[in-house]
Amino acid sequence: MPKVSVIIPIYNASKYLKDALDSVINQTLNDIEIICVNDGSTDNSLEILQQYKIQDSRITIISGINHGAGYSRNTGLKIAKGKYIIFLDADDFFKPNMLETAFNECEKYQADFCVFRCQEFNQSMKIYRDMSHTIKSKFLPSNLQFSSADIKENAFQIFIGWAWDKLYSREYLIKTNIKFQEIKNSEDAFFVFMNTLLADKIVIIDKILLNYRTNLNTSLSNSRAKFWNCSYEAISAIKSEMIDRNIYEKFEGSFKRWVVDFLYWYVSTLPNGKEKQTMSIAIKDNYINEFELSNFNDLSLFFTREYWQYKKLKNPNLNKILDIFIILILNFNRRSLARFLQKIKHNFSHT
Repeated sequence: MPKVSVIIPIYNASKYLKDALDSVINQTLNDIEIICVNDGSTDNSLEILQQYKIQDSRITIISGINHGAGYSRNTGLKIAKGKYIIFLDADDFFKPNMLETAFNECEKYQADFCVFRCQEFNQSMKIYRDMSHTIKSKFLPSNLQFSSADIKENAFQIFIGWAWDKLYSREYLIKTNIKFQEIKNSEDAFFVFMNTLLADKIVIIDKILLNYRTNLNTSLSNSRAKFWNCSYEAISAIKSEMIDRNIYEKFEGSFKRWVVDFLYWYVSTLPNGKEKQTMSIAIKDNYINEFELSNFNDLSLFFTREYWQYKKLKNPNLNKILDIFIILILNFNRRSLARFLQKIKHNFSHT
């Protein structure tokens, strides 16, 4: 049994694939298997994989038609033999001691999974940037080894819902039987959050162990615009699974705050167009009621980020209103400000 299985979904990643593979095969931890799932690439990704496999027998290549990252990760999970499992995107790259550090920490605490820090590598500017928000220190318990019960108020806020900054026990994943959703985007939210909610032993590694490549000029935003309903599928699947496992009430508050945050981020980052308008309408007319988010209308939440995100979801024009308010405050036009506050009162009474 290898100590770690590294699962890499690959689709038309030839531009950065060598960096990713080099960062894995040169790890200080040698006892690993590298499962590369070629998801129907039409560039020379497969040729690169075959060249590397000749040099390194730890590499296994699985090829198929394009099904998406969720399907590829699930395919890798089916054949993984490692004591621990990690997922790597084909355009990112590890620090040389990443696997050894994470493996040792998980072994030390017999963890269900560990989470480590990462940093952004801006591809166009060739600079590294801090990503401290990926582990929110203000929500961490005093002990860096804890259970989901210890973070129930912020279980959805403490980490980002992506899989590649976490090392999972394969035994734990077999026990939970949580798989990735096989949808076009947001496929890892279900896997990450459900495995967080069910964990008895989570370990934090307060070290940067991975480089997350950004600014790649990819079509991700266009993909999300085309398949914006994936956001709903991710949220709905998580809620249903929580109910089925009888843990919804335990994590309900944190879940609803995440839903507001996630929907606001999703719609606000879509390109302007028909899809953005359609999703905005769906959120306002359907999602807010379906996911029971009306408690965010409570003024006791006035100074929270989620409250204002909720108000913007209810009224997409609120950004424009707030901009006008700032201008009026800066210029202190008393009459205009009074009229504006009347409009705000009317606006809030109808949201």
